[in-house]
Amino acid sequence: MSFREDDPAAFQYTFTHYSRLQLTHYSDRPFAIAGLEKRLALFYKTRSVYGVLERFLYTGLLWHRGSRYMTSLGANSNAPSWSWMSYSGEINYNFIPANGLNYNKHVRLNHSGSNKHVRLNDFGFNKHVRLDYVGSGHHDWSVLAPGQRILTGCRVKGGDIVDTFDRLVGGVLFDCQRDDVEDGVDAQEFEFISIARGPPPEARRQLFEDQISKGCYFHYALLLEHRDSTSAVYRAGIAWIQDGYISGTQALVKVD
Repeated sequence: MSFREDDPAAFQYTFTHYSRLQLTHYSDRPFAIAGLEKRLALFYKTRSVYGVLERFLYTGLLWHRGSRYMTSLGANSNAPSWSWMSYSGEINYNFIPANGLNYNKHVRLNHSGSNKHVRLNDFGFNKHVRLDYVGSGHHDWSVLAPGQRILTGCRVKGGDIVDTFDRLVGGVLFDCQRDDVEDGVDAQEFEFISIARGPPPEARRQLFEDQISKGCYFHYALLLEHRDSTSAVYRAGIAWIQDGYISGTQALVKVD
């Protein structure tokens, strides 16, 4: 199998297959894969941070669980919540459309504590998303971007996002099982970082034929939540949301 350095297929294939391995201690994921991650970084001529390559930052952040729910390693994790390394279980990247996403080629990554700006060439339209280095030690890296919310009245119901008339306007893939959303919860309980914009997921395309015929697009976003009484924000999964149902950008969100 051959790969190109301008194509994310190499790291997607590597990380997907690695995530299927059974480890004695899943908290060791960042260390166990360090050699492979270094070789991928050399191949792509970029830096890799907890399984997300700078050169393909948006593609890397939009990983999602495989066919089964994952388990968060919580305080035992050596990786931040936006990294698949902070979970046990299989990941994939194939739910997000491979083509037709609206990408902005002029986005730059700002590395805090350095004057260096790294030019990136695989980014979504939200040009303000970046990885930020915040110190030295455990969980030094955070994702920073303006947060957004779903319009008032929408609910997250199971894996769907529905409006006040119970019409399907999007969906979610939670990383871990969430029994509390089966009957529907206010979508305002979650925040979102819109990563890219494009056609609906191929797996859900038939559900949105009317919207597609009208030229409707969808936002692909990180699904975020507060897990404790602090102001910290953590990844809960990914979401896709129809145009017109996601609010304008709000305050800067730091995802740990």
